[in-house]
Amino acid sequence: MNILKFILHLLDLIYLTISILLSIVQYFIKNFSKSINNRG
Repeated sequence: MNILKFILHLLDLIYLTISILLSIVQYFIKNFSKSINNRG
């Protein structure tokens, strides 16, 4: 297997993982700020 293809594939996986983690973090931040606003 070509090492360059392997690196590109690895970068793709890393990018996908980071984007999923970011969306999860944003989701939690939205809910967290909502709960803070509800308390006053």
